[in-house]
Amino acid sequence: MGLYDQLLGLKWVNENIEQFGGDPKKITIFGESAGSMSVGAHILSPLSRGLYQRAILQSGAPNSYLGSESREQGYKKTLFLAERLNCNTASGADIVACLKLKTTEQILNVSKTARLDAKSFEPIYGEELMPIKASDALQNGDFNKDIDLLFGTVSEEGALFVESMFEDKLSPDIKNPPINVTICNQVITFMVMAFGETMDYGKEVADFYLKGLKDDEFDKLRQAVGYGFGDYHIACPTVLFGREFALHGKGKAYAFRLTYPPTIPVFQMCKGWMGDCHGDDVLILFGFPIKLRGITFTETDYKIARD
Repeated sequence: MGLYDQLLGLKWVNENIEQFGGDPKKITIFGESAGSMSVGAHILSPLSRGLYQRAILQSGAPNSYLGSESREQGYKKTLFLAERLNCNTASGADIVACLKLKTTEQILNVSKTARLDAKSFEPIYGEELMPIKASDALQNGDFNKDIDLLFGTVSEEGALFVESMFEDKLSPDIKNPPINVTICNQVITFMVMAFGETMDYGKEVADFYLKGLKDDEFDKLRQAVGYGFGDYHIACPTVLFGREFALHGKGKAYAFRLTYPPTIPVFQMCKGWMGDCHGDDVLILFGFPIKLRGITFTETDYKIARD
């Protein structure tokens, strides 16, 4: 759902929630992952101010590499996609008209093969909804300060992603994976370069995460790769967002970090060295360990969910 669709939904809730027994002065917006990035975008947006009183960010923020992009970057991706769908016409209006004639399947197929510069389409800044770059808005204190904020992450934010990208090396099912410090250094360096950074910077990041590790410490090596990805894309941007809010905001700011892996993770492939993965907090948040206490989940799961 696009940010303008979410904005319309927020306006509807403000105008109609009283009819359902709700209070328009006690609205909380929250999201996880991409949803958390959307919540952060509304905190930055002047159009969303006054429509909610509290916000929760779980593992994601608009100041991340995948959280937002400029109009120029978005337009470049659109042209990139249009060319591969034979819609590279003279004007923007003609391109849009041509793209509307394409099927969802055609667009998805091209998106998967072209990779769109390794990134999907993202919320655009430089428009009315998000006037300036997220990191600049945070540093300048240019956001909705009159709310309370809860933000946080899980301890292994990157594990799921790197395991899926390098399954032959990082899968927890492999007892003696074909990895060592050198290979993991190359993997982290490659990931950082894919984010648009230089090779030298990539090696510097890799050295930081792999410092002191040995070739036979397989789980720690796999974790290091996960930390490198998760910190860059999720953990650090989320914590930075919360820190800037605490510095400039007028409301209360609370932080959390989940380090407990539930008995049954939200994604079944999350096991072994992967700990508590991206999304595991959603399982606890919605109370599944409470509803299924003693059946699927343990007493510890239940207590964590209750807390």
